[in-house]
Amino acid sequence: MGAQITAAPWVRQLVIDTGRAARRGHAIHGLFEVDGAPAARFVRRPRELLVAGDGIHPCSTAKEPV
Repeated sequence: MGAQITAAPWVRQLVIDTGRAARRGHAIHGLFEVDGAPAARFVRRPRELLVAGDGIHPCSTAKEPV
């Protein structure tokens, strides 16, 4: 009686490789925090403040708000 050898599906190989990597140690060595408040304030600024001095919007692809 002969045995048939087939390749493992790529998903199964991915799970096996991930398990081996996790067994070696932690992948995360540090975290950092970013304050997004200034960017959020910039996005919420009135459109008049974003218009350049010559009356042309700085973004050439800008569309009118809906």
